[in-house]
Amino acid sequence: MKKVELIQCAECGCDMIKQNHRHKFCKKCGPEIAKRMNLEKMESIDRARYTIYLRDEFKCVYCGASPIEDGVSLVLDHVVPYCDGGGSDLYNLVTCCDSCNMTKGHGRLPMEIYLRIVERNKIRNGGISPKTQQRVNDVLERYFSITKTGGRI
Repeated sequence: MKKVELIQCAECGCDMIKQNHRHKFCKKCGPEIAKRMNLEKMESIDRARYTIYLRDEFKCVYCGASPIEDGVSLVLDHVVPYCDGGGSDLYNLVTCCDSCNMTKGHGRLPMEIYLRIVERNKIRNGGISPKTQQRVNDVLERYFSITKTGGRI
């Protein structure tokens, strides 16, 4: 016969039957906690996006267009495409207008432009950790060796 273990809800303190090792909230509190955690995650993502827009001065890093002066729509772009090993960190994400984003697509930038963007991001982000620098170096080596051979990963 299976042993029934009673635990208390971590939010409201009511007694409940433990169902698995991750079970912490009762049926009343569980959905509310999940909703709160999802909102916190979305707020964190929005703050990170805003940080990148602020760093790039709300302008396209490729052509310099601005939503206020030129009426363009800004999006975040992976300098090295995600499908080619580029990550979603501060050194690989830049603000760009829709037209530059569509023109670039999954294409590759020349190495000089990528290095210029990385150096600019280092300055504007206030430095770079050794771990992140190693990741940037790995992407450089992998991405641009493939660019030279014309192949895909």
